Parts: sequence; C-alpha cells; structure tokens
Amino acid sequence: MAERLVIGVLGGIRGVLFFNFGAAGLDGVPMKLWTSRTETVTPIEGIGFDPLFGAFVPVLGRPRTISGFRLVDGRASYGVGLETFALGFPIHFDWSWRTLFNRDWEDALFAFRGGSGWFRRVRFDVWIGYDF
Repeated sequence: MAERLVIGVLGGIRGVLFFNFGAAGLDGVPMKLWTSRTETVTPIEGIGFDPLFGAFVPVLGRPRTISGFRLVDGRASYGVGLETFALGFPIHFDWSWRTLFNRDWEDALFAFRGGSGWFRRVRFDVWIGYDF
C-alpha cells in the first residue's frame, strides 16, 4: 500500500540481507583468492623519513604468525538494507561490513590504519537504482 506524502508517493518498505565476494587480477601477475597456510608476516605500522637516504621508509611492527582461512587477493562484505520507492525511483539504504574472514590477518594487513577495527567498521550507503 502506497502512502501519499508532500514529496510524492512512498512505496512499501522491504528489508534485505546480502553477501558479496569479488576479486580482480592483472595478466601475468599471480593471484591467490584465499589461503589457509600458516605464515609469519611483518605488518607495516606507518611511514617514516630516513634523512640518510632522503627517502620515506616503512615503519615495521613485530612479526606475527597468521593461521586459518583468510582472503588474500579476494574481498568480501555482508550487510543489511532497506528498500522503498520514492518519487518513482527505488531508493536503497544499506549498512555493510567488510571482512577477510580472519581478524589476525586484518590486524596485520591494515596495521597502519588501525587493524580489523578500522577495516570492519560499518559503512552506510544510500543509492538510487534498480537491482540487477
């Protein structure tokens, strides 16, 4: 049932749950979507300046051992949303969270930004258009 408003007709509201997965690669560059191999990685925690060489250098953190399933070159997200029609167009309100399926891996990979806390923070999007 549609409601008449000052700005037009508002259609019914429906909720959605979604999950996304994707990856991209370049010709001649090896690509690994995911791995479960145990490995030791040294996270980059920032950028410093080396006056001896006159160049910027990475500031390395302590090495960490990462194990368990994780996305390497792939990316994923999940979320919830609301959809309605207003002014004749479908409008979507989405809340999403990114994930690589392994918090330790995210902490090492995104250490310079705050780790998994930064990577997994909620993202809100409003967009107008039909589903594909």
